[in-house]
Amino acid sequence: MLRIPKYLTAFLAILLLASCGTISQIHKFERIEEPAKIDFSKFDKIIFLDFINRSNSPLYYDEESIPITQTIPDKIYYHLNESGLFEGQKIIKTKSRKFIQKGNLIISGDLIKYDDGDDVLRGIFGLFGRSSLEGKINLVDGGSKKVLAQIDVKKASLAYGLFISANQNLEYLIQVSADEIAVKINDLKREFDGEI
Repeated sequence: MLRIPKYLTAFLAILLLASCGTISQIHKFERIEEPAKIDFSKFDKIIFLDFINRSNSPLYYDEESIPITQTIPDKIYYHLNESGLFEGQKIIKTKSRKFIQKGNLIISGDLIKYDDGDDVLRGIFGLFGRSSLEGKINLVDGGSKKVLAQIDVKKASLAYGLFISANQNLEYLIQVSADEIAVKINDLKREFDGEI
Protein backbone atom coordinates (compact mmCIF):
# COMPACT_ATOMS: atom_id res chain seq x y z
CA MET A 1 0.00 0.00 0.00
CA LEU A 2 1.26 3.47 -0.96
CA ARG A 3 1.91 5.67 2.07
CA ILE A 4 2.11 9.44 1.68
CA PRO A 5 4.17 11.23 4.34
CA LYS A 6 2.15 13.46 6.67
CA TYR A 7 4.19 16.57 5.88
CA LEU A 8 3.51 16.11 2.14
CA THR A 9 -0.21 15.71 2.78
CA ALA A 10 -0.24 18.87 4.89
CA PHE A 11 1.71 20.78 2.23
CA LEU A 12 -0.72 19.70 -0.51
CA ALA A 13 -3.72 20.63 1.64
CA ILE A 14 -2.28 24.12 2.19
CA LEU A 15 -1.71 24.50 -1.55
CA LEU A 16 -5.27 23.43 -2.32
CA LEU A 17 -6.75 25.91 0.12
CA ALA A 18 -4.47 28.80 -0.83
CA SER A 19 -5.05 28.37 -4.54
CA CYS A 20 -8.78 28.87 -4.18
CA GLY A 21 -8.41 32.58 -3.36
CA THR A 22 -9.68 34.61 -0.46
CA ILE A 23 -12.72 35.94 1.32
CA SER A 24 -11.54 38.86 3.43
CA GLN A 25 -12.46 39.42 7.04
CA ILE A 26 -15.51 41.64 7.47
CA HIS A 27 -14.08 45.12 7.57
CA LYS A 28 -15.33 48.67 7.84
CA PHE A 29 -16.29 50.11 4.48
CA GLU A 30 -13.18 51.57 2.78
CA ARG A 31 -10.98 50.60 5.76
CA ILE A 32 -9.80 47.06 5.16
CA GLU A 33 -7.43 47.08 8.14
CA GLU A 34 -10.24 47.94 10.57
CA PRO A 35 -12.62 45.11 11.57
CA ALA A 36 -16.33 45.88 11.47
CA LYS A 37 -18.74 45.57 14.39
CA ILE A 38 -22.49 45.69 13.96
CA ASP A 39 -25.11 46.26 16.64
CA PHE A 40 -27.63 43.62 15.53
CA SER A 41 -30.13 44.71 18.21
CA LYS A 42 -30.93 47.77 16.06
CA PHE A 43 -32.45 45.60 13.33
CA ASP A 44 -35.76 43.74 13.24
CA LYS A 45 -35.17 42.20 9.83
CA ILE A 46 -32.21 41.05 7.76
CA ILE A 47 -32.93 41.59 4.08
CA PHE A 48 -31.08 39.82 1.28
CA LEU A 49 -31.29 41.60 -2.04
CA ASP A 50 -30.25 40.14 -5.39
CA PHE A 51 -26.70 41.17 -6.19
CA ILE A 52 -25.82 43.61 -8.97
CA ASN A 53 -23.86 42.46 -12.01
CA ARG A 54 -21.09 45.00 -12.58
CA SER A 55 -19.08 42.67 -14.84
CA ASN A 56 -19.18 42.08 -18.57
CA SER A 57 -20.21 38.45 -18.03
CA PRO A 58 -23.70 37.11 -18.78
CA LEU A 59 -26.20 36.75 -15.93
CA TYR A 60 -26.79 33.06 -16.61
CA TYR A 61 -23.98 30.60 -16.03
CA ASP A 62 -25.81 27.27 -16.38
CA GLU A 63 -28.65 25.47 -18.14
CA GLU A 64 -31.05 26.06 -15.26
CA SER A 65 -31.13 29.75 -16.16
CA ILE A 66 -30.82 31.02 -12.59
CA PRO A 67 -29.05 34.38 -12.68
CA ILE A 68 -25.79 34.42 -10.76
CA THR A 69 -26.98 37.65 -9.13
CA GLN A 70 -29.68 35.59 -7.42
CA THR A 71 -27.76 32.35 -6.82
CA ILE A 72 -25.14 33.70 -4.42
CA PRO A 73 -27.50 35.59 -2.06
CA ASP A 74 -29.88 32.60 -2.10
CA LYS A 75 -27.12 30.33 -0.81
CA ILE A 76 -25.96 32.80 1.88
CA TYR A 77 -29.58 33.34 2.96
CA TYR A 78 -30.07 29.57 3.31
CA HIS A 79 -26.95 29.24 5.51
CA LEU A 80 -27.95 32.12 7.79
CA ASN A 81 -31.46 30.73 8.17
CA GLU A 82 -30.07 27.31 9.07
CA SER A 83 -27.58 28.69 11.62
CA GLY A 84 -30.30 29.59 14.15
CA LEU A 85 -28.28 32.62 15.29
CA PHE A 86 -30.81 35.16 14.09
CA GLU A 87 -33.91 33.97 15.96
CA GLY A 88 -34.77 37.52 17.04
CA GLN A 89 -34.75 38.81 13.49
CA LYS A 90 -36.76 37.83 10.47
CA ILE A 91 -34.57 36.94 7.47
CA ILE A 92 -36.08 37.80 4.11
CA LYS A 93 -34.78 37.12 0.59
CA THR A 94 -36.34 39.51 -1.95
CA LYS A 95 -35.81 41.44 -5.16
CA SER A 96 -37.84 44.37 -3.85
CA ARG A 97 -35.91 47.44 -2.78
CA LYS A 98 -38.88 48.67 -0.72
CA PHE A 99 -37.31 46.84 2.25
CA ILE A 100 -34.44 49.33 2.33
CA GLN A 101 -35.83 51.13 5.35
CA LYS A 102 -35.18 51.84 9.01
CA GLY A 103 -34.94 48.77 11.22
CA ASN A 104 -33.64 46.54 8.42
CA LEU A 105 -30.08 45.31 7.88
CA ILE A 106 -29.60 45.04 4.12
CA ILE A 107 -27.17 42.52 2.64
CA SER A 108 -26.39 43.30 -0.98
CA GLY A 109 -23.48 42.69 -3.29
CA ASP A 110 -21.65 43.79 -6.41
CA LEU A 111 -20.30 41.10 -8.72
CA ILE A 112 -17.19 42.58 -10.28
CA LYS A 113 -15.90 39.62 -12.28
CA TYR A 114 -16.82 36.00 -12.89
CA ASP A 115 -15.88 33.42 -15.47
CA ASP A 116 -16.73 29.72 -15.70
CA GLY A 117 -13.55 28.95 -17.62
CA ASP A 118 -13.07 25.61 -19.38
CA ASP A 119 -13.14 22.27 -17.51
CA VAL A 120 -10.80 20.45 -19.92
CA LEU A 121 -8.17 23.19 -20.13
CA ARG A 122 -8.33 23.73 -16.37
CA GLY A 123 -7.82 20.02 -15.72
CA ILE A 124 -4.83 19.72 -18.05
CA PHE A 125 -3.04 23.05 -17.70
CA GLY A 126 -4.52 24.67 -14.60
CA LEU A 127 -3.64 28.26 -15.51
CA PHE A 128 -5.61 28.08 -18.74
CA GLY A 129 -9.38 27.88 -18.52
CA ARG A 130 -9.45 29.01 -14.89
CA SER A 131 -12.78 29.87 -13.32
CA SER A 132 -12.96 33.00 -11.17
CA LEU A 133 -15.30 34.99 -8.99
CA GLU A 134 -14.77 38.47 -7.59
CA GLY A 135 -17.13 40.78 -5.75
CA LYS A 136 -17.96 42.88 -2.71
CA ILE A 137 -20.69 42.09 -0.18
CA ASN A 138 -22.14 45.09 1.67
CA LEU A 139 -24.00 45.14 4.99
CA VAL A 140 -26.06 48.33 4.96
CA ASP A 141 -28.20 50.14 7.54
CA GLY A 142 -31.56 50.39 5.72
CA GLY A 143 -32.47 53.62 7.51
CA SER A 144 -29.32 55.69 7.00
CA LYS A 145 -28.24 53.78 3.84
CA LYS A 146 -24.76 53.71 5.38
CA VAL A 147 -22.49 50.76 4.54
CA LEU A 148 -21.62 49.30 7.95
CA ALA A 149 -19.33 46.53 6.76
CA GLN A 150 -17.93 44.94 3.65
CA ILE A 151 -16.65 41.50 2.68
CA ASP A 152 -14.28 41.23 -0.29
CA VAL A 153 -14.49 38.07 -2.41
CA LYS A 154 -11.69 36.98 -4.73
CA LYS A 155 -11.78 33.32 -5.72
CA ALA A 156 -10.19 31.33 -8.53
CA SER A 157 -9.72 27.68 -9.43
CA LEU A 158 -6.39 26.01 -8.70
CA ALA A 159 -3.41 27.29 -10.66
CA TYR A 160 -2.28 23.82 -11.72
CA GLY A 161 -4.08 20.98 -13.47
CA LEU A 162 -5.38 17.69 -12.08
CA PHE A 163 -8.89 16.35 -11.54
CA ILE A 164 -9.54 18.73 -8.62
CA SER A 165 -8.81 21.80 -10.78
CA ALA A 166 -11.13 20.52 -13.50
CA ASN A 167 -14.03 20.37 -11.04
CA GLN A 168 -13.48 23.86 -9.64
CA ASN A 169 -15.95 25.53 -11.97
CA LEU A 170 -17.96 28.70 -11.29
CA GLU A 171 -20.69 26.75 -9.51
CA TYR A 172 -18.07 25.33 -7.12
CA LEU A 173 -16.61 28.81 -6.45
CA ILE A 174 -20.10 30.20 -5.79
CA GLN A 175 -20.84 27.46 -3.24
CA VAL A 176 -17.49 27.84 -1.45
CA SER A 177 -17.82 31.64 -1.39
CA ALA A 178 -21.40 31.56 -0.09
CA ASP A 179 -20.35 29.15 2.69
CA GLU A 180 -17.45 31.36 3.75
CA ILE A 181 -19.47 34.60 3.58
CA ALA A 182 -22.19 33.06 5.76
CA VAL A 183 -19.56 32.00 8.30
CA LYS A 184 -18.18 35.56 8.40
CA ILE A 185 -21.65 37.03 9.01
CA ASN A 186 -22.41 34.39 11.65
CA ASP A 187 -19.12 35.20 13.39
CA LEU A 188 -20.04 38.89 13.38
CA LYS A 189 -23.33 37.99 15.11
CA ARG A 190 -21.57 35.68 17.60
CA GLU A 191 -19.14 38.49 18.42
CA PHE A 192 -22.07 40.86 19.05
CA ASP A 193 -23.71 38.21 21.27
CA GLY A 194 -20.42 37.86 23.21
CA GLU A 195 -19.84 34.26 22.15
CA ILE A 196 -16.43 34.99 20.60
